[in-house]
Amino acid sequence: MKVVYSDAHQHHDPQLFMVRGKLKRSNEQPERALRLLAAVEQSGHEVVAAADYGAGPRAAIAELFR
Repeated sequence: MKVVYSDAHQHHDPQLFMVRGKLKRSNEQPERALRLLAAVEQSGHEVVAAADYGAGPRAAIAELFR
């Protein structure tokens, strides 16, 4: 299985999220991405870089919601 990974995952560090109207600490922390990456590599899966398609695809999606 190919697993897409980017070092940018290490910068994903939301502190809080809302559940039923209450703020909770997020489980999505940078060290979680590193633990998942280690498990993927240990299992023998292929790690591939995320492709950069530029801003075009994001803009096309955003246009759908205007």
